[in-house]
Amino acid sequence: MATETPTAPSKKADKKLAKDALKSAKRAEKAARKLAKAACCTGTSKECGADACEDKCGDKCGGMPKFKHVAKKKESSGKGASAAEIGQQLVALMNAGKSVEAEATLYHKNVETVECDGTRVESMKGVREVGAWWHANMEVHSCVARGPFVSQTGFAVHMQISVTPKGGARMDMHEVCFYRVSKGKIVRAEFLSPAHGVAAF
Repeated sequence: MATETPTAPSKKADKKLAKDALKSAKRAEKAARKLAKAACCTGTSKECGADACEDKCGDKCGGMPKFKHVAKKKESSGKGASAAEIGQQLVALMNAGKSVEAEATLYHKNVETVECDGTRVESMKGVREVGAWWHANMEVHSCVARGPFVSQTGFAVHMQISVTPKGGARMDMHEVCFYRVSKGKIVRAEFLSPAHGVAAF
């Protein structure tokens, strides 16, 4: 009785098997990445810290989903120290009683400041002029800076200042100051006062 000799698989069949195996491996890798990302962003992964999550997910844990009407390019303060770094330096200097040093080292030479009444002061020359008037007419007892509260382009700080105006009574002032940062320097500072002079702090 004759028996058939099994034929070796053709080269074409080998290529198809290899291609299918590669596709399966890629699908499995993609699924694994998706699961790791989901575990990371939902906080169910023990190996995923906040930094790792930010790297893998492109956003912080619990961040917003991708919306339809969002610009492709994100806002940024550009090269140089970040808004967070500048904010931390400013808060540290203010709490150390070094407001003049904070302005001299962190402000851009063409900085613009806006007081709560709408007065605009331009350049460091203007900032120094206002600062000289302030220190000549106010006895500053304490200044507490809280923050910074940061974004990619700037930061905000809550200031509580205890002062005695010349010939007046001691009082506590509250301000929220918003600083715009570009290329490692503060280019705009806007000072916000509580509505009707009442601070809810």
